[in-house]
Amino acid sequence: MVIKYLTIVFLFIVSSHSYSQSTNPQYLFPVCNYINEDTSYEYFALEKWGYIDINGNVLIPYQFDGAGYFSEGLAVVRIGGLYGYINTSGQLVIPAIYREAHSFSEGLAGVSTGYKLGFIDTSGKLIIDTLYYEVSRFKFGLALAVDNKDGNQNEFYNYIDKNGNIITKKRYYYDIHFYFLGHPYTNFFNEGIAKVNYYGFVGYIDTSGKEIIIPQYGYKSDIFSEGLAKVEYNDKIGFIDKTGTMVITPQFGKDTRNFSEGLAAVEIDGKLGYIDKTGKLVIEAKWKRCDDFHCGLAKVFISTGKYTGDYGFINKNGEVVYEPEFSYSSEFSEGFAFIKQYSNNCLLLDSVGNLVKLFENMYLKYCSGFFNGLCIITTSFNDGSGENPENSAAEQEIYINKKGDVVWKSNPYYTCFPHDALVTMSDGSQKKISEITQNEKILSLDVNTGKYVDGIVLNTQYHSSSIYLIHRIGLNHSIPTSASGTNTDTDFILDATSNHPVMTSSGVVKVRDLHKGDVLICGFNKGSNSNKAVITSIEYNAYTANEVYNIRTSTGNYFVNGILVMDK
Repeated sequence: MVIKYLTIVFLFIVSSHSYSQSTNPQYLFPVCNYINEDTSYEYFALEKWGYIDINGNVLIPYQFDGAGYFSEGLAVVRIGGLYGYINTSGQLVIPAIYREAHSFSEGLAGVSTGYKLGFIDTSGKLIIDTLYYEVSRFKFGLALAVDNKDGNQNEFYNYIDKNGNIITKKRYYYDIHFYFLGHPYTNFFNEGIAKVNYYGFVGYIDTSGKEIIIPQYGYKSDIFSEGLAKVEYNDKIGFIDKTGTMVITPQFGKDTRNFSEGLAAVEIDGKLGYIDKTGKLVIEAKWKRCDDFHCGLAKVFISTGKYTGDYGFINKNGEVVYEPEFSYSSEFSEGFAFIKQYSNNCLLLDSVGNLVKLFENMYLKYCSGFFNGLCIITTSFNDGSGENPENSAAEQEIYINKKGDVVWKSNPYYTCFPHDALVTMSDGSQKKISEITQNEKILSLDVNTGKYVDGIVLNTQYHSSSIYLIHRIGLNHSIPTSASGTNTDTDFILDATSNHPVMTSSGVVKVRDLHKGDVLICGFNKGSNSNKAVITSIEYNAYTANEVYNIRTSTGNYFVNGILVMDK
């Protein structure tokens, strides 16, 4: 089993109170370092987690096999294969006896010692019995609790209060499509109203469990944001208010987003622009993709012809603040964004338009955005050999502050697969990754169109300078069978090093940050549709490998054991 929401990306806010970031002991960040216990090996195989403060000082030493963010004074940690909770001094105050453990919210945390979950309080006392297959965090005094499953990846849930009482008047339906509207087992309450799904139709309930808007909308419908919720009706997107009144007529395409900072991105004839809350188009629909507004700016994507894809930022007047000439960019968060240029230089920018710091020759792979003053950056590791770092499978995590100062960085590590991992070739056949050669054609996915394409192997990577810990991900791929109304299930596995990035329904995630219930993208040949596979189990450090492999592709991704993975 696995900690839900325990990830290196910043999913949850530690506290909304203001205090000194540098001295308050609760202001701690979990970090993963790589320890070399055998000096005969060049790189670092053993993962250990500890905690740093905002200045990069290690306040809780590297000692845990997994670690989450502090919430309400406690943090989940993994010791071996079991989970417990530590306080801000690093003391284990709730024993590591759980197969699964969540972070605390409103005084309670979901845990499991067997195969079902209940809730404990901050003393470790069981408050709600272990009756549920899955649970969310508490929000508005309520938690989503899955109490029944069928054989087709569908689950049935109610909302319960802090005494374990069911407050909903009917059991709702958590089918595979519902995963794509939020993190699996998300508490869908927002602004006092929750989205619910009743046999494929979305409606809304209040905190008493009363159904205030009957289920009638399609699965693209979303939670309330800024008083409105986007809803799908007759294959078009419109917006309703909290009374259920359709205030903006359904007329937009399915890539339409919810409101953020007073504007919503809408799809019109395959292009995206922005409307205000009256439904007026205030920014012309001309972008290929665009994101929500943050700090007064929105990231937009447009194909200029100069590169394969270009990111930039616009303000609320639709004016381009940063030209679309970046290969990668985080969102603006806490007033800052981290941007990669095609030259492999990176920029730390503020929302006013100032360059805070230039990072030359930084081979950026991922950036978390800022959270409580720090930003996590994943880069290719430059070993000084003169080889192009972008071709290396070795990576490193770097934490920077808002001045651009590096406050902490990990030892280098590799992102790879064992020798017998099967790569899907362009003709649908499979070949061991250890046998792949340069210029071969493999199956890839165009992430912009969702279509299968041929990818070219640019180079192959082989490493044997360490002992590599391999995680094993158990998956279930369910194919609907229209004739019978049932699904054909296939169980399979994906083995990988902990840091290899894979594509989930909610974005790119490292293997170590996956959890049960995550939905991965799978595909087997160009003639099939892109399908989904649900994680059913995770076995950490399942075995060790003496050699690992990776390939770099022209498309940036490929399929391993049928699962879409990134090439770095």
